[in-house]
Amino acid sequence: SLKIKEKLNENPVNVLISLGIIYKEWNNSKKAMKYYQEALKICEQEKDEIKTSMILNNIGNIYMEKKENSGALLYFQKALKIFKKLKDKHEMMIVLNNIGLIYSESEKDYEVAEKFLNESIRLAEELKLDEKTILFSLSLTNLFIKQNQFEKAKYVLEKSSSYLKNVQSYGLELSYFETQINFYKKQKKYAKAFYWLNRFSERKDKIFNEESQKKIVEMQTIYETEKKEQEAEIYRLKTIELEKKNKLIRKQKDELKNTVKMLRRSELMFNII
Repeated sequence: SLKIKEKLNENPVNVLISLGIIYKEWNNSKKAMKYYQEALKICEQEKDEIKTSMILNNIGNIYMEKKENSGALLYFQKALKIFKKLKDKHEMMIVLNNIGLIYSESEKDYEVAEKFLNESIRLAEELKLDEKTILFSLSLTNLFIKQNQFEKAKYVLEKSSSYLKNVQSYGLELSYFETQINFYKKQKKYAKAFYWLNRFSERKDKIFNEESQKKIVEMQTIYETEKKEQEAEIYRLKTIELEKKNKLIRKQKDELKNTVKMLRRSELMFNII
């Protein structure tokens, strides 16, 4: 507690942000929000735009996870305004996608959602971030599927597929398969939907088997290590026990020698008498 107080005196904002992140990871959004709001107040007073934008984005994420879209939009838009001013394209890209996802939940806002998602994809491509390009493209594809705009959805899916070849991400691959399933299912093309469902299942099973194999190897390694440590400990204890026995034998030998010497002396004295 003393160390925390010292850190608070040195840099209260960093500590408050860190506490917010920790409580967020612990799924305590109420406390995370409390610390973010405290940090935000200080940053706004100090006109620290970099930290202000970061905190606004973090608060927006909390609202988004709680499905409180109006609150999320408010903070995301504030963050976006600062990111644009700072020309931080990476953070702009992420916030644009988040705003697009929120708008895509409302049928009347589909057009606005498309605009934001397209802009996030454009920035991801510009920054040459293939994984983000795929992720955001799948968001846009699902938006088109909702609207039965299958030609547009097909175009974006094909584009995503070309990027998918350049990355190694099981998570993205599964998301891509799921989107393909939805694409064909919505069109009632069940044979093709079933094809992608099989591919999804096969990939998921492969991931499970690989992860299981990895865990088995890890457990085997732990077992072998513990076994060696136990054997080493047993050897050490045996060595100690053997040393004790040898010490006892040497002591007994010494006692026996002393006893023999005493007997010989006694015998000599008896002969003299």
